[in-house]
This record gives sequence, C-alpha cells and structure tokens, in this order.
Amino acid sequence: MRLWASLAALLLLTACSAEKDADRPETSREFPRAWRPVSDLSGTEFGNEDQRDNLGEAEVVMDLAAIKAGTTVADIGAGEGYYTVRLAERVGAKGRVLAQDIDPGAIQRLGQRVERERLDNVSIKTGAADDPRLPANSFDRVFLVHMYHEVTEPYAFPRNAAQPAVLRISGRGLSSRGICA
Repeated sequence: MRLWASLAALLLLTACSAEKDADRPETSREFPRAWRPVSDLSGTEFGNEDQRDNLGEAEVVMDLAAIKAGTTVADIGAGEGYYTVRLAERVGAKGRVLAQDIDPGAIQRLGQRVERERLDNVSIKTGAADDPRLPANSFDRVFLVHMYHEVTEPYAFPRNAAQPAVLRISGRGLSSRGICA
C-alpha cells in the first residue's frame, strides 16, 4: 500500500511540474526559469546609430573580435541591424552575416534595410526564445550584443547558441560582456 501511495505522489508531483512549465519551450524545461527580470521586446533600436558610430562602438567591437574580410558571422538579436550593416561591410563580398532575431517586426524592418542597402552578403533568420537556430559548423564568430536582457530562457539559449557544432573549430563567440574562446 505504501508503494502505491508513493508512486501516486510522485506522479502527482511530476504532473504539477510539467504543468508549471507548459508555457516554456521543451528544450528549456531542464533548466530553471529566469530569476531575473526580462525586458520586453518593445524596442529594437539601441540609441542613435550616429552617436554610437561617433563613439566608435562597432569598430572597437569588431576589432576585438578580429572581424576581417571573409569572416562568417552570426549577429544574434540583430534588431534593426546596427551591427549587421557594419559587419556586412567589414566582412565584404567573401564573408557572410546571418542576422537573427525573434521579433517579427524587427525582422521585417531589418529585411527592408538589407534590401534598401543592397547587402548581398546578409541572410536573415527567425530564432526562438530558447534557441537562435543557427546552422551547424557555419560561423567564425557569433555576436550577442545588447540583447541578452531580452532572453526569456537564459540557460537554454546560450547552450544552443554556443554548441560546438555552431562555431567552426577556430571560431569564437562575442557577447556584450566579452569574447569567449
């Protein structure tokens, strides 16, 4: 009788736990929920681009990440394309930039910008809250700049973004906190 009562209690706890996480992507459920506040996706612009350029932001970051002609880069949380546009120019015709975001409005505006500026070396991809959905073994660098505060699954997302199959052997990831070897 005790065994049956214990099994029933375990099943009840499991059902409650599964119900509690039903609103989360399946690949995130092995991790705890975010304990920190998560920003809304309401704003995809981060300051004025001219002001950022006057400070040399993109140049410094791209120099630190050793972005050069021919580099293949993923710009995760690309928003309206501040880094995407500058990366595309830096990597040139032999390089590639994959701009990724989860906000449909930002993706649409970024697509219009890429077309307007004729950035033939840029592709756009929609990601998910827990997974940027990057193609395997495709990048020399992965950028995550000014976006992590909007990530609702802060444990699953970096695991999926930095899985070994995403970066080439010599690749590195770059976050707004620093460069990861």
